Amino acid sequence: MNQPFYKNMMIKLIYFDVDDTLYDQFLPFQDAFKKVFPHFQIDIKEAYLYSRQYSDQVFEATENGALTLEMMHRQRIQTALAKFSLAITDDEADLFQRHYEENQRNIELDSSLMSLFDALKASGIALGLITNGPLEHQMLKIHQLGLPNWVNVDNILISSAVGMAKPDIGLFDLARKELYTPEECLYVGDSFDNDVIGAKSAGWNVIWFNSRNKPHPPSQYSPDYQVNKLDDLCRLLLDFIN
Repeated sequence: MNQPFYKNMMIKLIYFDVDDTLYDQFLPFQDAFKKVFPHFQIDIKEAYLYSRQYSDQVFEATENGALTLEMMHRQRIQTALAKFSLAITDDEADLFQRHYEENQRNIELDSSLMSLFDALKASGIALGLITNGPLEHQMLKIHQLGLPNWVNVDNILISSAVGMAKPDIGLFDLARKELYTPEECLYVGDSFDNDVIGAKSAGWNVIWFNSRNKPHPPSQYSPDYQVNKLDDLCRLLLDFIN
């Protein structure tokens, strides 16, 4: 792009995804894996990606209650390890999930994001969160990261609480509260299918935080900007308000 996208925007509202956008979801997974399965000599990051694929595949079933969260968590790690021809018991899967959740209770917001949120809030831009997942689990992470210090509770939208999930256009329309036009809104997220397609189809501006360097999938939609590193994301948004 010849000119930074933010020079042509009048952004008044910025919403962020949570998982793998405001913290690296792989780190608590990796720590739990090493603790529970130290004897498995496999690519842990690849196992993590397989587990996320499974979560995405059964997300709707967990949202509508057809599949319990407990069963999804159990099958998620079992399915991921099966890709490496490894089998674990239900008890081992449950033990891994307990350690994974314990690690998520210790996640921290990067200092660069703290500074970014301070600056964005001081500039008068409204901040919010749109995240898919169960209400209690997502709120636990949101509070652990200290996000309510910058985000008003009315601007926290969690799929299981509002009855809609990304990439549903209705979720992004709800976030605007008819106070802003789509052109005044910006969304930042890591998932192309949920975040880029969801926000762009609702008419929003989008930054794709592609920290895992995934290829741009075939789509009629493209992000307004793509960054791969947290420092670049923060710099981009700070430049926007300066």
